[in-house]
Amino acid sequence: KELYIKYGKHVLLYLSRHTANREDAEDILQEILISCHKSREQFDRSRCNEEAWLFILARNRLKNYYRDKKEMASLDAMEAIDIPASENPIDQAIYLMDCREQVAETLQTLDERSRKVLILRFFENRTPGEVAGLLGIDAGNVRVIQNRALKKLRTLLLERENAELSK
Repeated sequence: KELYIKYGKHVLLYLSRHTANREDAEDILQEILISCHKSREQFDRSRCNEEAWLFILARNRLKNYYRDKKEMASLDAMEAIDIPASENPIDQAIYLMDCREQVAETLQTLDERSRKVLILRFFENRTPGEVAGLLGIDAGNVRVIQNRALKKLRTLLLERENAELSK
């Protein structure tokens, strides 16, 4: 609480300048403060002051933020590529239902933790901090699990598509 009162505005301003919106900046600030609280005994005042420590953590969290945004952008791009052009809305609806079914089936092949992270992040639109709280893990760990699960899901979907094409 003291860190937030002393330095919260400055760190939030810094984060706001480097994120897409204020909500993302607030989420990152919350993650930083939780991280500080958890590791307060390990903080070495002889190495740097509290404010510097917060800004170092902010810079590191921003790296994670940009990495996650890149993953989201590539997932969105994948989504947009394969929708066939059709004038018949029923054909498009059937195609989208088929795609959703394939994703749902492929999600079931992932391990339970990866599946939960993806569902909470992308289907329930929860932040990494919220997912971390629900699953009892660190937000940084959520991001690692998410990235690995997305890569695995992408690979499995491509393998599935290649198998169908070769039939």
